[in-house]
Amino acid sequence: ADGNKSHIPYRDSKLTRILQESLGGNARTTIVICCSPASFNESETKSTLDFG
Repeated sequence: ADGNKSHIPYRDSKLTRILQESLGGNARTTIVICCSPASFNESETKSTLDFG
């Protein structure tokens, strides 16, 4: 196995399914994530940080 490649869990998220072709192969992808310090956004912010 190639040590430079990492597994992308495409089935874990609708976003990764949509971006599957862009995230795989020789493509280089930049992802901008948005996070909020507000407590009511805590769950979504954690999920975003786990993804990004």
